[in-house]
Amino acid sequence: MAAGPAPIMTDAADGGRNSMSSTGLMRAASDELQMPATLRWYLAHERAILGTLVVMLFLIGWEGLERGWWADALRPLLGASAERLRLKPIFISSPTLIAAAAFRMFFVTGEIWRDLAWSGVGYVLGLGLASRSAFRSASPRAGIGASPTRSNRCSRRSTPRRKSHSCR
Repeated sequence: MAAGPAPIMTDAADGGRNSMSSTGLMRAASDELQMPATLRWYLAHERAILGTLVVMLFLIGWEGLERGWWADALRPLLGASAERLRLKPIFISSPTLIAAAAFRMFFVTGEIWRDLAWSGVGYVLGLGLASRSAFRSASPRAGIGASPTRSNRCSRRSTPRRKSHSCR
């Protein structure tokens, strides 16, 4: 009778499904050491690798749409109808054109800084006005988000109250 691997000894009362003893941990560590170094490195960085790969494929696909790579590549399969995949530059830009324009605007002409400054001014003014409005409506005098009720309206009057009108 062939002897298989020895069972992993556990301390758990449920048959070892939830935790391992030090024997099981040593076996898992020795199995991990037997993996090739490149596989261990890939598993350690899998999310970053796959995320970078997806972004790169997206950018290549986008660039291909703008430059007409897909129309040229699919012409043998689709014939003349592949020309529909060639988009006009007025409708779409490419990542390389955007990067070139950004480099020019930031480092060559510097024209972006004036526009960013005006955008920043608008942002700061809007944030300041919104904060002022939020703090005024949350003041203890007005109550948090309170709309003027009958008692609030009566207590804020600057004119003396008439005897016929009661504010209860």
